[in-house]
Amino acid sequence: MRIAVIGAETALGKRITAECTLRGFSVAPLPPERAAWSADGLGTIDAVVDAVLPAGGRERAEDLAALGRALRARIIALGSADALAADSTHAGQPDALLETLRGSDADWTVFTPAAILAPEGQSSGKPILGRDTRILNSAGESLLTYADAAAAIADELEASRFRGKRFTAVSDVSGCARTLDNNLIDMRIKYLFTRRGAYFGISLDFMTRYTGLSYQTGRLYIGSRRGMPTGDPEQGKDMVYLTPVYKGQELGYAVRMTPTELILTTAHGEVRACMADDHLLLLRGENGLSLRLHNKMRPREQMKPRGGGAWEGVFRWRCSLVLNPLEGRLDMQAPWDGEAQTTPWFSGTVEPDADGNFLLAVDESIYAGALRPAYPTYAQALADVTADWEGFLARIPPVDPPLENARLEAAWCLWSYLLNPSGFVKRPHIMMAASSIASSWQMNHNAAALRDDLPLALDLLSNMFDGISPVGQLPDMVDDGRCMAQAIHPPTQGWALQWIMQKHDLAKEAPREKLEFLYDGFARWVNWFFLARDDDHDGLPQYDNGDEIGFDDCSPFEFHTTLVTPDLSAYLVLLYDCLAALADALGRPEARGGWSAKADALTKLMIEKLWNGERFVAITNHTHEVVATDSVVYYLPLVLGKRLPQEIIDKMTADLLLEGDFLTPFGLCVEKLESDFFRLSGMSRGWVLPASNLLILTGMYNAGKTREAKRIARRYCDACAKWGISMLLDPIRGTPNGFACSWSANTFLVLADLACNL
Repeated sequence: MRIAVIGAETALGKRITAECTLRGFSVAPLPPERAAWSADGLGTIDAVVDAVLPAGGRERAEDLAALGRALRARIIALGSADALAADSTHAGQPDALLETLRGSDADWTVFTPAAILAPEGQSSGKPILGRDTRILNSAGESLLTYADAAAAIADELEASRFRGKRFTAVSDVSGCARTLDNNLIDMRIKYLFTRRGAYFGISLDFMTRYTGLSYQTGRLYIGSRRGMPTGDPEQGKDMVYLTPVYKGQELGYAVRMTPTELILTTAHGEVRACMADDHLLLLRGENGLSLRLHNKMRPREQMKPRGGGAWEGVFRWRCSLVLNPLEGRLDMQAPWDGEAQTTPWFSGTVEPDADGNFLLAVDESIYAGALRPAYPTYAQALADVTADWEGFLARIPPVDPPLENARLEAAWCLWSYLLNPSGFVKRPHIMMAASSIASSWQMNHNAAALRDDLPLALDLLSNMFDGISPVGQLPDMVDDGRCMAQAIHPPTQGWALQWIMQKHDLAKEAPREKLEFLYDGFARWVNWFFLARDDDHDGLPQYDNGDEIGFDDCSPFEFHTTLVTPDLSAYLVLLYDCLAALADALGRPEARGGWSAKADALTKLMIEKLWNGERFVAITNHTHEVVATDSVVYYLPLVLGKRLPQEIIDKMTADLLLEGDFLTPFGLCVEKLESDFFRLSGMSRGWVLPASNLLILTGMYNAGKTREAKRIARRYCDACAKWGISMLLDPIRGTPNGFACSWSANTFLVLADLACNL
């Protein structure tokens, strides 16, 4: 394609010329002044782009149309941002250039930049396009960089989507480097806007995740993360959808999220949200904006009036929300179906007061709702939640500058997933994801990541022991509404406590009653494995399926149900070692020797039966058939650190340092890249997973392989810094393919601390 650029020497013209040249176009310059335009010597021209600012009017349009006719070329002219409509009900200023071209016989397109056209600034790679209405980016800005303007024009030259039409563009800053004040916490990967302790918050509708948070694409709702009695995902977590409204017209909006505030920017102003406490959400609107609250309700749910203009919604038999307009009023439609005893749907609007503002309080409770005698102001609420977040962050170890954004995201993840006691949850508890149940071993990893806050770390380590069975089994997974104990997860409590004890003297820093609680729980838990998971009584307990090893579909369990794998014995050895240390801290020297002897004996037996001289293997229960696939789970015994013989430490470390086997540029993958079992589907056949990197690399570090552990840990952390905190990382490309979860967050924080500080 051959194009002419009017004003090719201007700043914008240079950008357009460079972008078009990069795409293989031939570019001819034309001077800015009409009098100097000439078709002579140009040859064949397919399109003419006007790069002269400010945008012209009727005379410029007539000149461009004449040039297009003379060259038999398409014209792309620059329009005025003021001419764009603010929304579908408010027209922009008249645009003489547009109307003149529209009435001509030229082949034309008008490109209208954003209100702010920035010479400097990053290219987002894919500017957001619109038509005749002003649009905003994900930070709520009508902003377009020269680089993205050039990309939008070059795209149009290639695609010809807007012939005879006007279009506009903004720079999608979500495609640029995110900051703490601009969607560093990305709702598209299943984050919930909430605060520590709370069982509800604001979520992005599932159907819009991974499609961007640019203007008019968000669909937000107040959602619950309480455990539903049946655990049926079809019940849903959505309670109240939120839609900004202006004078009866629903508005699109841009979403900007900070750790403590959610901001919806519309063409008429902002709606802001913050969590005043763990049960209270405040939503504030300005400039005459309203907020529509709506949803379909499930059977037996109800929306009912309360005093003072408030309404109460009862959802999923788990919680209620009291919607109380502190400023403005709430107009609600909520029909009643007497036969079904249900409010089938509701639609209410929070209208502004005489000053054009509204303030809505949303109060969550597991009991019947009630109005509070007093409510904080929005400013007080924001100050409170900000202080809580900053206090939590202050206890997270520092990292090197390139990892700082990932540190902030990981810390926020754990802070926001941290729940207060309720129902089956008796202590502080961290969920696996924003609204999903947590497993027992994952709780240990959270405790290790938060070891600088010793009281919290010990509570996290202890909370599964609140539900221990009479014979010593821990629940597999717990939330406030469910306690699931038909299976187990790996007993990594000893690993976690050892990591904590490297930084704390428990005898001096921890209350005796907490140490006694852990001592009793650890003893019952380790004994349970020999009572209930050593069916052939050979002294080596087994897992009953792949879920119990924690790496669900890992290759050792491809053809076998129950297996004796070396990691389980290693975890139990660490439990014995911690029991010995706790006995010391509690002043029980006679017990220490017994636990240490058990640890020595189990270590010896594990090596004798499961180390073949080159590597660890698994064996089938009873028959002891060897199972040796290319899964990284065979390297989990490195958690034993220096308890292993040096030759085993050396061999396992050497294996893990072979590029292209388990070692990738992004950390350790779960299956060798050349394995027949390798695949990037399921969970544990090839991805770079948090848990395996966390356990193996801390073990490698404790085994004295400091440099090697730091090297691999840094690879994992660099990938998180580049791609965000994700459960799954592609071992080939490093890209994420999974939701954000506390597992990836706690792994990043431990490994970043290891790589940067230890």
